[in-house]
Amino acid sequence: MKSINPFAYARAGRIFEENLPLNSMERLAPMLHDTQGQIIVSLYFDTDAEGQAYCSGNIKTTLILACQRCMDALEYQVDINVRLGLVRTEQQVAQLAKKYEPVLITKDEISLFQLVEDELVLVLPAYAKHDKNQCTGQTSHLEFESKKNNPFAILTKLKK
Repeated sequence: MKSINPFAYARAGRIFEENLPLNSMERLAPMLHDTQGQIIVSLYFDTDAEGQAYCSGNIKTTLILACQRCMDALEYQVDINVRLGLVRTEQQVAQLAKKYEPVLITKDEISLFQLVEDELVLVLPAYAKHDKNQCTGQTSHLEFESKKNNPFAILTKLKK
């Protein structure tokens, strides 16, 4: 796992470009249907005119999720543009410019794997599903009859 000092990277204007294996993402892997594939990461560390250290760049991959209708594999394209403000305290988080998403750094180093993994977990859909006409499995839809055996029907008589 590659750990860096993000503030030193920002002062030096460093670039991190690498392909990371999806199966190396320990927290993300259980949420996936299949962990094969690569994450294309391109991050640029710098300091803006106000002296704020930041990280910007792009994360691309194809995640294979389980469709919640048919439980078959579903390809989910991810193309994230990130602009992260690097801060050390909660006070700095509150003062961070709106153009940045805060990343609270409590130690001198952070794991780039974890940073990338955090961004991928944040973009996962709550319920991944194919379009209805693309599902291959058997789906069952329950339809409810609204007027049949309504236990509250007696209340409408009392209302009158």
